[in-house]
Amino acid sequence: MRDSLDERVRSRKDAEAWMNAPVVGVIPQLPSTGRRPGHARRQHLAGNHAMLEALYMLRANLEFSEVGAAGQ
Repeated sequence: MRDSLDERVRSRKDAEAWMNAPVVGVIPQLPSTGRRPGHARRQHLAGNHAMLEALYMLRANLEFSEVGAAGQ
């Protein structure tokens, strides 16, 4: 019963089913800094090449998806 009440998105498949759309990018989670969320994240981002690459890919995918949008 507990699983049927759990509405969290845990996987790419869950996200696609919930949104009824394909996932256009996956961003890895930053390691915890032990401080409040969002604090000192720029330092972690600057050294995290996987995170930066994921953000660049997401931006490219979104720009590419707009090319085929209606009216363009």
